[in-house]
Amino acid sequence: MLLCLAVSPCVATAQPGAAPSPPANRLGEAVYEEESVGLTMRLPEGVKVTRNPQSTQRLLVEPENQLWVATLEVILTRSEEETLKSVTDRAIETSLQPTEGSRQQVKESKQRYRKTIKAGEQEGEQFAVELSLSSDIGIVQEVRIYSIFNPSPGTFVVYGVRGDGARADEIISLTQAAVETFRFRDPAEVARELQEGIDATKKALSRLGPEEYRGMLVPDTWYRMYRKVGGGEQEVAYYRIREDIGPRGLVGENRDPERFSPDEKEEGLLVSQTARFLVAGAAGEDAYVSEVESLAWMSFDRQREIWYTRQVSHEKSGSGYVIVGRSSISGTRQGGRIDVVVDVSDGRGGSSSFATPEAYVSQAEQHLLYRILNPGQEGSYVMYLFRPQTTDVKRRTEIIKAMSSAERLTVESKTDTSLPPTIKTISAKGEIVRMISPEGLYTEPSDPSRLQQLWRASGLPTGEIRVIADRSRPGR
Repeated sequence: MLLCLAVSPCVATAQPGAAPSPPANRLGEAVYEEESVGLTMRLPEGVKVTRNPQSTQRLLVEPENQLWVATLEVILTRSEEETLKSVTDRAIETSLQPTEGSRQQVKESKQRYRKTIKAGEQEGEQFAVELSLSSDIGIVQEVRIYSIFNPSPGTFVVYGVRGDGARADEIISLTQAAVETFRFRDPAEVARELQEGIDATKKALSRLGPEEYRGMLVPDTWYRMYRKVGGGEQEVAYYRIREDIGPRGLVGENRDPERFSPDEKEEGLLVSQTARFLVAGAAGEDAYVSEVESLAWMSFDRQREIWYTRQVSHEKSGSGYVIVGRSSISGTRQGGRIDVVVDVSDGRGGSSSFATPEAYVSQAEQHLLYRILNPGQEGSYVMYLFRPQTTDVKRRTEIIKAMSSAERLTVESKTDTSLPPTIKTISAKGEIVRMISPEGLYTEPSDPSRLQQLWRASGLPTGEIRVIADRSRPGR
């Protein structure tokens, strides 16, 4: 599924005449981690978290009651001589102005306090200001609280909260409760662990060549995804992975091997995935279903790749399903550059480019990952990969640990640092036995007949995926 992350300027205002409930001061159990600065923190309960690691504004926190909104920013200054005091001085000046791009005007403003705070051994500054803002809906009271830390020279972490000025005391208390949970690790230790993980991944990838890839391939594998509901199980998705060695031309527009150019005949790692999953609706009568195919090719020297992912969404209509949307994403990599194109049926989409980071794992290699990373052995790895779900390059950590059974290992896999890791069980050969996502989704190997039986019993479609036929191999 193609997902987009967007972070916009944040303003929380109370509607005239509304009687809002007070914000919850309890903090959730989940720990948010901003790996780039070694920061961990707990957030209030009942909040929506949005990440945008490509912006300085790394984290947007929104509560259900909309009385306040928070952001976490990581600011890298051009000069390591910048001080906590100078950054705080500028932040105070900026906070007394209307939000950039808004139509509000400041009628009155005042600084409520400025004080020194501590997060473990790390000192910082915190201040609060109160403003009266004129807007289209009248006069709005707003409180703004900023907590600023300087964990390493030239690096500043800013946690900003804006909210309903009529509830300033409660929102300040809520902010302070969250900031008290801030903990910064030693920057040198964070950098060392990161580099060790990158080096471990690079070492594993450097061993690979045509024969190594050929030896890793496994037969077609089917997987079932479900969630546990009450005393039963609810179907979510199923998909098939095919791994092969094949010509690059199979991923292009010309699929006829007889017409391939010399370049298109180059053999490399070829991996396809065909999937059907529920977008919404727990039962067949109200389910939205999406069918997805993806195909990825990579040269054996790991310097070039090409891939695409296509999605078709269906809505239940009478005794069948009708198409309600299409989207696709395609990409190429040539050495140090990754180019991506997104196309959506309503006209949205666009293109983007990324620099290829070190310890980059290709689209095709992701499906063979645990057969690449020293199968049967413990280790900690850091890698970068392109994720179609978020259309950007993400950092991913993999911590592999031995289990009591010598035949299996457990893996803590994390891409989104605002969520707990996905827990995987793998065989000593690096094949996935089970995955449990932070959202409580279970994924296990299965077979076509069992999957068809389960989906048919739930009133869900089980026919062949025809709209996006799998063309990963000639004649298939």
